Amino acid sequence: MVTTKNDEAKCIAFDFHFPHNNGRLYILYGGAKPNHRWSYVVEECTNFEFHKYFLTSVPNNMDKLWKISKTESNLRIICNGVPVLDFNFEADSNDSYRKSDKKWSQTPHSVDIYNQLSEHVFVKAI
Repeated sequence: MVTTKNDEAKCIAFDFHFPHNNGRLYILYGGAKPNHRWSYVVEECTNFEFHKYFLTSVPNNMDKLWKISKTESNLRIICNGVPVLDFNFEADSNDSYRKSDKKWSQTPHSVDIYNQLSEHVFVKAI
């Protein structure tokens, strides 16, 4: 779990360390002011374009508590108890992922969480 505030643009990166490779999930806050929105990028599943894929129903609270979970088939994001993303790796990915080694179906041995704007490590999680 990670906490954030809606007070500035940010980019949080979750590095999933799989047995043979790594995968990265980005959660971003920003875009054209005054309409900052929360968006995401799933490395090798979505195009690497910030502020193109948006999270839904993100609560308006200034403080956010994010919970990220991953199964063999899905990546789920919950913010302040509200589901904001249920990403299915097969159904929601672009064509290049469907032709790849499907690293996201693996179980990670660890996850590092970074503030990409400062390269500060928030936490090293299991």
